Amino acid sequence: MSVKTVQPCCKYVRGDSLYISKYTDREALWRAVYCKHIECARVLLEKGVDMYDKYRDGSAFYLVFYHSKQKCEANSVDPKMIKLFLEFGADVNRFCGFNETALHMAAYTGCLVCLTLLLNNGADPNLNRGNRNSPLQYIRDSIECMQTLLYKGADPNLVPLANNFFAGESQSDEIKVLKATTLICGGADYAENIDFKNPKNKAFILDVVKRMGGDEGIREMRRKFELNRPGCGVKSAEKK
Repeated sequence: MSVKTVQPCCKYVRGDSLYISKYTDREALWRAVYCKHIECARVLLEKGVDMYDKYRDGSAFYLVFYHSKQKCEANSVDPKMIKLFLEFGADVNRFCGFNETALHMAAYTGCLVCLTLLLNNGADPNLNRGNRNSPLQYIRDSIECMQTLLYKGADPNLVPLANNFFAGESQSDEIKVLKATTLICGGADYAENIDFKNPKNKAFILDVVKRMGGDEGIREMRRKFELNRPGCGVKSAEKK
């Protein structure tokens, strides 16, 4: 993070007359989040700046995740910033941006620490608007995040097994198989899945079922999946 990037929000918070006249509270909070300057963000939130007030690409709360989503980098999300917003009463189930919640974006970036932090603070793993995708379908390649959502109550039957990512064409066959396997282990009824009605997708699903050892193999894998439920990696993830 460059000094030049941090300076505007810092000077605004310190009361520099030039920056006081140049920025608004809303923009200062947005910039503090953008450059991950937690102390500046804290001062502005304590002042009562609305974290949901829209500026540019979205509100400051949305921005905590938005640029990480664009970069597709789990480590670009700052859990400390999330904790700060939660401390000031952030609504984890609030829709923002493109009908997405914070959990949708955490699932997309594959940040397990952020995902579990949100789930432990009341995020709904099945929340979607209308026929939009649930957080589970935002998982790109983090099987650990997918498992955590399933352990926390995400419904695997809301997700198409063959196209289990909302931009499925960008997924490798290996990842698609692994994710479909995880969804079936988590309780997805493959024979009733929406993709089972399409001949090509049905062939893919049946191939996954075969790899899992048929119905008998699925029962055993589900049993093992349930044995791993206690703790589900939440505490260990938050400590990292």
